[in-house]
Amino acid sequence: MAGIAIAAGQNGTILDIPVTPCGACRQVMAQYQLKGGQHMSILLVGGSRIWKFEKVDDLLPLIFDSI
Repeated sequence: MAGIAIAAGQNGTILDIPVTPCGACRQVMAQYQLKGGQHMSILLVGGSRIWKFEKVDDLLPLIFDSI
């Protein structure tokens, strides 16, 4: 299974709340998942919490899967 962790910081410190990828990045992850033929898990990491998604579809509903 493929996966990616995304975190953001400011002034050398990780942000408390996780950041989400932009729409273009989500589409690239969706295409990677589709072409790879398996789900790609995503961790959105913040200093005070971590959000876990089992597949890109959970982060990008109504995915363009005919590409």
